[in-house]
Amino acid sequence: MRRCFLMLLWLLLPSLIWSTDRKWPEVKEIAVSFPVDLKAEKVEIDLPLYDKAGKIQYYFWCRGGTEQYLATQTVGDDLLVGPFSCGLNSADKNSEGNLLREDDSPLWHTRAQYHDFELVGKCGVYPEFGRVRKFRLRGFSFTLNSSDVKINPPAEITYFRLSVFLKSDESANGLVAQRPDYRSPYGKGRSCEIVQKGTDPRYCRDWENKGGSWDLCKD
Repeated sequence: MRRCFLMLLWLLLPSLIWSTDRKWPEVKEIAVSFPVDLKAEKVEIDLPLYDKAGKIQYYFWCRGGTEQYLATQTVGDDLLVGPFSCGLNSADKNSEGNLLREDDSPLWHTRAQYHDFELVGKCGVYPEFGRVRKFRLRGFSFTLNSSDVKINPPAEITYFRLSVFLKSDESANGLVAQRPDYRSPYGKGRSCEIVQKGTDPRYCRDWENKGGSWDLCKD
């Protein structure tokens, strides 16, 4: 039964992602920051997001730390990969999935996953994939800003400060985060040296025709 439900969800998801006719709860704007010590055994950030009536609508979370610690952690269906992963989940207990995913990719292939090389040098300043990443969905923009980055040679991140900003954005109506207006610098033939504007295609699992294999989403 659960498998059938998930298959149906993935079939319907592309048609729902860009829906603009739903009224989302108005979430309170926030601006907070957290120290992230990646040399610690475990790093845990848990931030509830409230609507203007004081009800929790979402949970923002991040996890980092040793491989041994991360191996014991799951959030929903997400397996966690080091050095640092973040996500956003609905407070609705019947809801599944990380809302910061822009397609069916696993967490470690999304912009909510952090790797050492992404926060330094040219990659660190690459729009939407470096130290500053904005996610737009459900009536708000959600920005993650990494600053005060400290590294050990050659490029191992040991510490940074993660600032979280939430602002209302009525034009952001997607069920999950939409693609940014810049293409990933990590695709074939690309690099952080050349900033490419545009929108990468989204890939979804085709349960109906390909047994769950990847294909372009039917947006």
